[in-house]
Amino acid sequence: MTCTGCSGAVTRVLQKKGVEFFVSLEGQYVAVWGDNLPSESEIQECIKKTGKPILSAQLVPAGEPLPALPLVPVA
Repeated sequence: MTCTGCSGAVTRVLQKKGVEFFVSLEGQYVAVWGDNLPSESEIQECIKKTGKPILSAQLVPAGEPLPALPLVPVA
């Protein structure tokens, strides 16, 4: 994601899914979490429909600590 249009597109599709998420334009990543999440593949398909590539994905099982991510808010 390189612009607010990109992050906006991802934000819109994730809002429709009703999941909790954080989009970092500066860090160029999206973190998705919460109870009752759709499958990882369903979340990835939603993001792919925006035309934005997914360069990597990491699934963290429930109960395990999340990796440290730089939480830089989108301006």
